[in-house]
Amino acid sequence: MTQRAQRFTDRRVVVTGAAGGLGRTVAELFRAEGARVVATDVAPGDDIVICDLADDAARDAFVADALADLGGLDVLCNVAGIQQFAELGALTAAGLRRHFDINALAPLLLAQAFSDALVDSLGNVVSVASISAVMGQPYNAQYCAL
Repeated sequence: MTQRAQRFTDRRVVVTGAAGGLGRTVAELFRAEGARVVATDVAPGDDIVICDLADDAARDAFVADALADLGGLDVLCNVAGIQQFAELGALTAAGLRRHFDINALAPLLLAQAFSDALVDSLGNVVSVASISAVMGQPYNAQYCAL
């Protein structure tokens, strides 16, 4: 394997949705390029801080712990998202609320909670989106709506 550039040496990064898929890859790439990463998900995994981003108290504790561990923040990567395929008539209010809490509200609340640290470091927020934002999919109304 070739040596990666160390573009993020000493940068402090938080990645959500990091137990698998794109989130895990993002966390791994930041680490490979020298960043100090705090990664979170509801699912366990290597170097994962377990946190339900829809739970206000858990999210607040995660933010406080991440800032304490990292000593600030340079990059917030909002990758976490949920998706459940179902017919429109099968969707429930509780399921829609959870979907909204994770996919729309959590990234905004995290950006708000980390904002002072990000302003101090002239940092960045990267929120991952999906093609579903601009193109509908069958059995996926709740995801496409956000």
